[in-house]
Amino acid sequence: MELKQEINTINFLRAVEKCRGEIIAVNGQGDQLNLKSTLSAYVFCMVVGSPDFRFRILLSDPEDHAFLSDYLK
Repeated sequence: MELKQEINTINFLRAVEKCRGEIIAVNGQGDQLNLKSTLSAYVFCMVVGSPDFRFRILLSDPEDHAFLSDYLK
């Protein structure tokens, strides 16, 4: 699933915290950030607003989609 362009990053990361499984953000070059990691979440915050970056979101637990559906295309 692709992450929407205009999201509230803080609210998105709060929703990620509620998820049971791993939430992985993958950019166009294939780099992966585990958003459950504080360091990765920090890096994500630094680049998510840039128009050059688009992220696909991978969920290890399909039930987590309910928490993140407002932020995904």
